[in-house]
Amino acid sequence: MYALGVGAAIVVVVVVVWALMGGLRSGSPSSTEVLVAAGTSYSLPAGQLNIVSIVLSSTGMINGTIAESFGLAIYLMTPAELASFVKTLKISGYEWTSGDLANNSVYRLNLTIQPGSWDLVFVNPNTDLYISTSYGFYTDLTLTKT
Repeated sequence: MYALGVGAAIVVVVVVVWALMGGLRSGSPSSTEVLVAAGTSYSLPAGQLNIVSIVLSSTGMINGTIAESFGLAIYLMTPAELASFVKTLKISGYEWTSGDLANNSVYRLNLTIQPGSWDLVFVNPNTDLYISTSYGFYTDLTLTKT
């Protein structure tokens, strides 16, 4: 009987401590995922692209600082829009774009995206075959899910 009383007291203490530390909270806390690490760099020949695919079940925020050398455009596309672009080599649809960034510029990406499947597409917009561009990340490119 004594052991039962001690066991019950321990359960009560654990429940009280758990409740004081927050217990069950409404909603879920936001979480941040690194999509591309700071210091990562890429070289893109003219007309080529790199893709970061994202799947969200709730609204999210993409943040990062990018530096580029000879032109870059960033697009947020659905998988269908990306498939059309890859097939035709023409951008016929997108949800958001940075537009063509000026040569040797630094761009701060701060973009809210809705739930769904997305592709963040980095494109060298140059048409001259001899103009490659380089871009890199000063800060982590992150996705914060809310």
